[in-house]
Amino acid sequence: MSDKNLIIDENEFAKLRGVTRITVMRERQRRQGPNFIKIGRKYYYRMAAIENWFLKLETEVHNDG
Repeated sequence: MSDKNLIIDENEFAKLRGVTRITVMRERQRRQGPNFIKIGRKYYYRMAAIENWFLKLETEVHNDG
């Protein structure tokens, strides 16, 4: 399985970001985080979805110099 197809759970995603699981849950409920997979009561995230989400959040810096 390639890194982009790697699937991590909600706790691992929170650790990766340096936030609490509650923050991840709140963002998911508000549809502010990456796409997720729900199986039963558990939530999972594909690394590719996390990467895409990070890229959408990326801010372009302009050098006016």
